[in-house]
Amino acid sequence: MVKNVKNLGKILRIGLENGWVEKDHFLGYKGKTKNVDRYHLNQEELEQIAGKQFLS
Repeated sequence: MVKNVKNLGKILRIGLENGWVEKDHFLGYKGKTKNVDRYHLNQEELEQIAGKQFLS
């Protein structure tokens, strides 16, 4: 989400430089992100998922 807002801010700054926008609404905005610990599934977990029978 923060990435999309930063991209929008960049587009608005371009508009500001070209005179299409009168005010930078993102002035002073700092996107906050948090680091998330991610891990990979092991072979046993992958096999459990692959063999799962789902109700239809």
